[in-house]
Amino acid sequence: FDLDPADRGGADDPAYWNRMYEYQGKHRRDRYEWYGVDFETLRLTLKKLLPKLNEKVLLVGSGDSEVGIRMAELGWNVTNIDFSPHVTKHMAAAYPQHRFLTMDARNMTFPSESFHAVLDKGLTDCLGTDSERRRYFRELHRVLHVGGVMVVISQRQLEERSDLPAGWACEPRRALSGPLFVENSPTRPPLPVPGTENSIDYNMVVCRTLATIGP
Repeated sequence: FDLDPADRGGADDPAYWNRMYEYQGKHRRDRYEWYGVDFETLRLTLKKLLPKLNEKVLLVGSGDSEVGIRMAELGWNVTNIDFSPHVTKHMAAAYPQHRFLTMDARNMTFPSESFHAVLDKGLTDCLGTDSERRRYFRELHRVLHVGGVMVVISQRQLEERSDLPAGWACEPRRALSGPLFVENSPTRPPLPVPGTENSIDYNMVVCRTLATIGP
C-alpha cells in the first residue's frame, strides 16, 4: 500500500493506517478480521478465560474488527481502542451503542488496573522492535488488574525473554492454523489464498499479570 512521502511511517504509525482505511473504505472495505480469526474462533477460549460476562475487557488495535462488538453483545463490558482516528470514527458511527476510542496502546490514558482482560489480535505484529514491544506490554500490565488476563494472537511468536518485561506469567503457546493471506490489490486488505487452508501457523499466548513488573 503506497502513501504520500510525508506519511510513509511503518505499521506502528497511525498515519499509515489512516490512509489505508480511508483509501480502502472508498473501495467498499467495511469489516475485516486479521488472520481470519473471528469471534466464533475465539468464543470457547474467551468463555473459559472470562467466565464472568460483566468483566471489563480492553480490545487493543481494534481496527474494523467485529470481535469486540460480538463480545459486548454477549455481555462483556468491552472498550475498543485504535490509534487510527479514521477507523474509530467509522466504527463509532456504525455502532453508536459500543465504545470506540482513539488511543495508542503504548500510551493509554486509562487509570491503572482498569480492566480484567485485554485482547490483542494482530497489534503485536505491527511493533518492530523489542523495546517497543516491552513498552507496549508494560502499559498493558499497568491497565490490568493483578491476575488479569492478556490474550495475544499473532503471526510472530511472542518471545517472553525479549518481548515481555517481568511481571507476567504465561501459559504454553497455543497453536492456531489458518490460510495464507496475500495483499494483491491496494484497494483491499490481504485476502486468503484458496487451497491454503490450515497451512499457516498463528500463535495464541495467554498471560496473567503478577503483582510487580520489571524494567
